[in-house]
Amino acid sequence: MADDYEKTALIIRLIIATGIRTSELPSVTIEAVVEGYVELEFLKNTRVVIFPDDISDQILKYASERGITSGAVFLTLNGIPCGKGSMFHAFGKLAAAAGIEPERLTCDALRKYYSDKQMAERNISIVQSLLGYKNVNFYVEFNRQDDGALLKNLEDLF
Repeated sequence: MADDYEKTALIIRLIIATGIRTSELPSVTIEAVVEGYVELEFLKNTRVVIFPDDISDQILKYASERGITSGAVFLTLNGIPCGKGSMFHAFGKLAAAAGIEPERLTCDALRKYYSDKQMAERNISIVQSLLGYKNVNFYVEFNRQDDGALLKNLEDLF
């Protein structure tokens, strides 16, 4: 159980640091992490996700401890790369263990947190590109989510 929480917490850190989608987790491979980036395509939009050094180090340590030497880093118990469905369940379990409502800890909420942090430092066009959107209206869509202080203490959890 602790290993599941460790994996989920690392994935949360990865999303907060890069804005990657849970559906894109199979693209987080040892090879991509060593290279320092991964090219992703979503709805015919291509973007480059750069792994910050600290996240890369954590991912490589996690993989090494589990004997993962190539391919996808984040795997289910059946050895299948984690995706949106498995992460929805894992986020819910971690949220319950942390004493917060499961609906407050979602990939969309984490990506909104990422976009908010980026918007504080960059212009909307750059953030749009980082998240892989063609349309500037993406930020308006994120802001329609009523999350209040959804993740204000998330960094303190980990």
